[in-house]
Amino acid sequence: EVQMNRAITTHSQHELSFPKEDLVSLLAELGQVDFDWVMTTAVRDKPIMYDWMRKIRRPTRKPQASNNGTEVDTQRAGLVDKLFGSTTPKGYREVPMSETKTEVTVTDTNVQFSTHMYYCKEDDGHILVDIIRTGQKNCISRVKCASNNGTAQAGVNYEAVEDINIEFQPHDHHKEISIPIMPDNAWHAILEFALHLSIDNIDSPGCHLDEHLYKARIKIMDSSIFPSEKYSNEIRVNRVEDIPVWGLLWEFYKMNYSNPVVRCGTIKSVLVDMLHNLNFLLELFLRVVLIDYLLFSHVEKVKEEVTAHSEMYVGAFIAVLLVCQAVLHILDYQKIGFKIGSTSRNYLQENLLRRYLNLTEEKRSTLDPGDVIMAFTSMTDEVISNGYMNLLKCIKFFGKLAVVLLYQFLAPFVFHKPVRFIIFGPMVAFPLVLLPFMFCRASLTGQCELDRKHKQVKVMSFKTFLVTQYRLIADYSMRTEVVNDSEEIVSAYNKAASNESRVLLNNTYFCPWVALCCECLYIYLIGLQILHTGNSFMTVGLFLTNLNVVKDIGECYGDIYKTLLTMQSTSDSLRHIVDVMNLPTDLAERADACEHRRILTKQLRAKLVKEHPGKTSGLMDMEPIRLRSINFDYGGSQVLKAPSSTNREFDIKQGSVVSIVGPRGEGKATLLKILGGAIIPADSGVFIPAHLRVLHVAMEPYFYNSTMYKNLTFGLSRENAANNRDRVREICRDLRVTEAALENLNEPKGGEPEAKKRWNVVLSLTDRYLLNLARAFVFDPDVLVVHKPTMPFDERLSASVLKVMKDWVDNRGIRLPHDEKERRRPTTLIMSSAKIQGVKMANIILRVSKKNGLEEVKSSSDLGADASREHSCKQVLMADFSDGAKFASQLRLAKGATADAEFRC
Repeated sequence: EVQMNRAITTHSQHELSFPKEDLVSLLAELGQVDFDWVMTTAVRDKPIMYDWMRKIRRPTRKPQASNNGTEVDTQRAGLVDKLFGSTTPKGYREVPMSETKTEVTVTDTNVQFSTHMYYCKEDDGHILVDIIRTGQKNCISRVKCASNNGTAQAGVNYEAVEDINIEFQPHDHHKEISIPIMPDNAWHAILEFALHLSIDNIDSPGCHLDEHLYKARIKIMDSSIFPSEKYSNEIRVNRVEDIPVWGLLWEFYKMNYSNPVVRCGTIKSVLVDMLHNLNFLLELFLRVVLIDYLLFSHVEKVKEEVTAHSEMYVGAFIAVLLVCQAVLHILDYQKIGFKIGSTSRNYLQENLLRRYLNLTEEKRSTLDPGDVIMAFTSMTDEVISNGYMNLLKCIKFFGKLAVVLLYQFLAPFVFHKPVRFIIFGPMVAFPLVLLPFMFCRASLTGQCELDRKHKQVKVMSFKTFLVTQYRLIADYSMRTEVVNDSEEIVSAYNKAASNESRVLLNNTYFCPWVALCCECLYIYLIGLQILHTGNSFMTVGLFLTNLNVVKDIGECYGDIYKTLLTMQSTSDSLRHIVDVMNLPTDLAERADACEHRRILTKQLRAKLVKEHPGKTSGLMDMEPIRLRSINFDYGGSQVLKAPSSTNREFDIKQGSVVSIVGPRGEGKATLLKILGGAIIPADSGVFIPAHLRVLHVAMEPYFYNSTMYKNLTFGLSRENAANNRDRVREICRDLRVTEAALENLNEPKGGEPEAKKRWNVVLSLTDRYLLNLARAFVFDPDVLVVHKPTMPFDERLSASVLKVMKDWVDNRGIRLPHDEKERRRPTTLIMSSAKIQGVKMANIILRVSKKNGLEEVKSSSDLGADASREHSCKQVLMADFSDGAKFASQLRLAKGATADAEFRC
């Protein structure tokens, strides 16, 4: 149906001479490659198409409809007659084969990015992305490249790529595009955007995009310090506690304000707060008017006017109050949509997450889970809600004080009374008393708060241990002891929280006490003057309003004090976030390793092209995986050691099964992590071609809180995951997952949601390990790196699992169309073997040891007495006891390789 629509559209756009009905009727007889060829040539050059059709020159990739060359020739000859009839098309001339245009040759080419990930620094200015073509190169191939925003935004962090045309001329196999990178003053843990290729089969017949590498990601690294470079020296040497509290807070507030959304929201929020303060100023004047003019006027003329129109004046007074309140209500409601808090929290949490995911393996292992969870949740919220948002409150409170000061200057002139400077006393007295009090109480307040937070982190860490390690606690009957420990930890936290509450309560009562003293002093001084002199000194309305102003000044300073204390209390959370944000990542090492792989891959590919000039496809599959002995330190201790006397190098052919063996604790797991990209060594002794997708599978099975199907399709795109349920189920059956576990893959009936369970508890240990392998086969990488895949299984299940793994290598995937096998890349399996079966299955056996480094073992019989004894004993245990002769033979073999005590046992 899609092809028919394309044919009709093309026919109309290019005004082809033959009837569109004839073209549509041919579609059922055409394969996909034939269709693209016919459509392209019909549009571009009809005489040349006729000549090629008559000569029956078949494309390199034959249609799947027929494998018989004669049938294809006959079919195409019939198509020519149907398209052009028995007459020669207008403009046709016999074109010699030497003059035939190469661009109309039906070819089988593949276009892709050279790797799935590119790295650059923010100050690099641009990044070069290379695109390669494989297969037939005697034609023109055209593709388009476009970008998609991620955390990096087009026009802000990079220059958008909008359908750049990339044209491969005959014999071209490599193109580069340059993407400008734009510097951004805002700090980011890492920025990322995507590129994708697209192709028009009408324009490039026989050209295909790689199934996975038609898209790539670009990571932009920011090497600056969070939150600014001002305290970079202290942060780089891990002395964040030496940074002044308010200095660190101010630098963070400036960084947060630089965000365009936050900046716009902050300005609008401050304007709304200023309107609140202006409304407060209006209310001060209205109070005086209400008392001295509407209710108790001493001016006869005014009194008569108000009495005559009392309802109008009172109604107007009430209307002003209601309108102002309604306007402020609407503005405060709109204020929620300014997105200051949500944008700031998202910024911190997203950058914390990106930083954590890119930390070096060594640093990540040193972080306490409770600290990490607190940083992602409560600390982030505290820094924004109690920090930056309180800064806006402080601005509002200082604005209110300015309004009070303005009122004291304006009121005497508006109401024709002399200026009384005594009212300015509280404005000066509060700061003079409050600042020394804050200075004296800062140490005690900070100590109590720090103690409470440390106790809170201990509670969080203990609860994390309790939830994640329940099985250990239950198996060793430690429930009572754990409850007792929990009570002690919680009790210590409650005690620290109570101490902090007492200190904070005394702090908050200080300003009300000072305000009350000022009110009493004002009543004593001004009230006596009014009693002796009457309204000539000050009206009752002004007196009561000023008395209320003194109270407002006290409350305002009290609010400022509490807000500053709250802001200061966020310093510990901010310090912790600063620590995490500036922990070392492995991005620079990964960028160097990626660039190294790209350069070596490019050189190796050029070498293979020279060595195989006539080969048009499969050159990328000939690029080997290369290993040599390397040095690697982990946590200060040397895990892998390369002997100085040897410089061995091993080439692993794609499509091989590699078994890593060696003594315990001498680097097998570390080597696999390096191969899988889990850790990046400084000594790059591992080379894997840049275009290969590598998957590292740890021995421990991991499941997250979602459906079983989503767990098994983790890592796939949404499109692939949505249409893979049957394949997932078949792979699980191949691995002999139990039917009880497979029931969790069934689609729910009646629109019910799929079950989300705690799979680590619900599933058996064997099923968890099998599903862990199934997920890897569903993902279908080019190189699969697995730690001891058969260790948890018995001999029979181990043999079954190893057979599936071997089939995955031989067939270039599992449960994939067999007729597409040759188009898929070879798959390579690298594993550490816990059993002799895995070693015997391998094409290549590599032994790792600190003494000899990395060395190749020619066969499983060279592994030494330990492997021989293990193999012999297992053969005895698996023997058929009904066959006496066979059992006796295996018994003799085992006895010769096993110590007497072990053999008798």
